[in-house]
Amino acid sequence: MKGKIISYISAKKFGFICGDDGESYFLHVSSLLDKANESKLVKDVVVEFEPTETSKGLAAKQVHVPDVNFKKQLVAFFTAKSNQPRYGHVVARHTLSTRFFKDQNEGRSHIKQLAADIGCNAILNTNVEKKTFSGGGEDFTMYSFSGDFALVTEDVPCNNDAQCDESVAIINTNITAVAGQFQRVNRKEIKAKAKQLRKFNPLLLLGAVVILGVVFAISM
Repeated sequence: MKGKIISYISAKKFGFICGDDGESYFLHVSSLLDKANESKLVKDVVVEFEPTETSKGLAAKQVHVPDVNFKKQLVAFFTAKSNQPRYGHVVARHTLSTRFFKDQNEGRSHIKQLAADIGCNAILNTNVEKKTFSGGGEDFTMYSFSGDFALVTEDVPCNNDAQCDESVAIINTNITAVAGQFQRVNRKEIKAKAKQLRKFNPLLLLGAVVILGVVFAISM
């Protein structure tokens, strides 16, 4: 039977195939006829297999993966507290820390907009820096958001080598563009943050810096 890969989690060595009969089949790497083809287990790749009924449900056995070309494309925008994506490949990474904000939601929106301005489709290794200042006879807290601005790609089946080569060229162009835009945006944020710190410098000894070990969430 033929079918398409629905999903495959390389870290767990399993995934699922949608067969020509419309049924979902469990796929384990051990069922590959050629284990070297594991890297080809990408969504929408067509494979051939022996449909098998097991005590736990339908499974794909004797899985054959034909020769296939892959093109690279950017994944949808996301943020993550980890320094690596759960899916995809990091092809560019630049670390940035924002100016301070009294409103955390404003800060979250700001760093998300910076990523868009730079041309990145992911923010990894996210963190928030919390600093307490004193001014006007009262204490107030401000927040600075940081993370690794990244370009993350995924492999998608394509028809020929030309499409593959074209996609690589496009991604390389994006990498170069992001590097230039990052320098401009990063300088702007560094200056803005330094200005804020100078403004409150006489009172900095009253401030306490706490690096939170939790990640901030940016709503999509």
